[in-house]
Amino acid sequence: MKLSTSLISTAARSAAVASLLAVGALGAAVAGQDPALALNVGRHDFNRTVSVDSVEVGAEIRLTNIELARWSWGTMSPAFGAFVTDDSTHYVYGGFRLHMPAGPVRVAIHASGGAYGRGDGLDLGGVVEFRTGIEVAYRVAPAIFVGLDFHHLSNAGIYPLNPGVNSLVANVSFRPWQASARP
Repeated sequence: MKLSTSLISTAARSAAVASLLAVGALGAAVAGQDPALALNVGRHDFNRTVSVDSVEVGAEIRLTNIELARWSWGTMSPAFGAFVTDDSTHYVYGGFRLHMPAGPVRVAIHASGGAYGRGDGLDLGGVVEFRTGIEVAYRVAPAIFVGLDFHHLSNAGIYPLNPGVNSLVANVSFRPWQASARP
């Protein structure tokens, strides 16, 4: 019975997070920002010596048309997203991505802050957590990338307990509201 309650709770959280992301993406699309949507799935907390890893599923809105900074080798733009795990852990965040394209390959370094909910997962010390990572992706079509993302989630020592977790996820990013598709 506990398993079914946990699954229902996780499904409800996932639906709420997906709804928030959809509203944000739709708002950005309406505002003419042509956001990219990234969907990912992989292993959460995969490298502990004690086996506590779980499946992580997430989504991220990437506002790549809003350049916070530009250099000859890349651009920085805002992103926000969320993930849930099969042990009801959830995280909602906002931050930035530094995109460094090299032909069909794109490397992105990302950093964000957000709110963490433990669920039945690992206690990371508190609600405020920071996420940093790197993604390597390959362009498979003009506006579609497939890649791998490694990210670390921890509280940077602001709480006495700070174990941190690492995730490795596969992702696909695309532009569902492609500007060329608009009238």
